[in-house]
Amino acid sequence: MVVGVDLELEKQIDGNNDGIYNKVESIKPDNPFTYKVEIKNTYGVEATNVEVEDIIPIGITVNSVDVDQGTTVIVAGTPTKVQWTVGSIKVGESKFMTIHAVLHEEDVEAYKKSLTNGGTSRNLVEISNVDQTDID
Repeated sequence: MVVGVDLELEKQIDGNNDGIYNKVESIKPDNPFTYKVEIKNTYGVEATNVEVEDIIPIGITVNSVDVDQGTTVIVAGTPTKVQWTVGSIKVGESKFMTIHAVLHEEDVEAYKKSLTNGGTSRNLVEISNVDQTDID
């Protein structure tokens, strides 16, 4: 009997899939842009009480967030976090969150520093809760 799920997350910037490793050149200062996050249940049973947390790089200002299901909370701080309470996702379904943001010219250096720490990205999105075991 299948009791787990396989949830996949993908984050894109303005439709260019840089994954979580966004390049500094992907964002032009003072030009609004969007992050698009997709969560998909690819296997198992319906995923319940799904929550996602997106840690926004320092220097990025979040203007608004749209979701096709659930609710979001923007948690101000260093760094800013977007918490998305998705709810349930059936097998084969995807749910989407769009973050509307901007990088102001005066924040470019802080942004560049926040992206790398020993070669690893600081632009992270992760599943913060699900009732079932995520098999990957």
